[in-house]
Amino acid sequence: MDPRALALPADMTVSESLERVRRADESLIADPYVIDRNQRLLGYVELADLLRANSAATLARLVRPSPHRLPAQALLAGLPEHPAWHEASTLPVVERGGRLVGALTHAALQRALSLERRAPAARGAQDSLAGIAGAYWFGVSALIQALVGLLPVERSRRDA
Repeated sequence: MDPRALALPADMTVSESLERVRRADESLIADPYVIDRNQRLLGYVELADLLRANSAATLARLVRPSPHRLPAQALLAGLPEHPAWHEASTLPVVERGGRLVGALTHAALQRALSLERRAPAARGAQDSLAGIAGAYWFGVSALIQALVGLLPVERSRRDA
């Protein structure tokens, strides 16, 4: 999984979006994902639609729903059979609540499965997409933990 998937906010204009696409890493160039203010996946926008749209329009007007998503907690062994691979070569990866955490390409999945077959010990039930991401995932999870630590704690009436 690549946590650097190109994700753009729904309130961004087409003009701003095209500029962001131009500056993006070439390996990330695909149909960008569209997210809300809480990082939840709303869908994607096709690059062709961006090129044809009015430059002042927002992505919210162009977004197409993502029919398929991979849960971040999915077991590696079950991913090759996901029906979406017949329609797309890259799929969004979301946490509970629909928050976008990255994207997984079919090629990266195949590489991970190949490494898994060569691994001497089976990983069993703990085998998840976190294993695919390696160093990337550890960095993202540390960032998420730090952000969660900054959230205010809601106290119950008993604690008050």
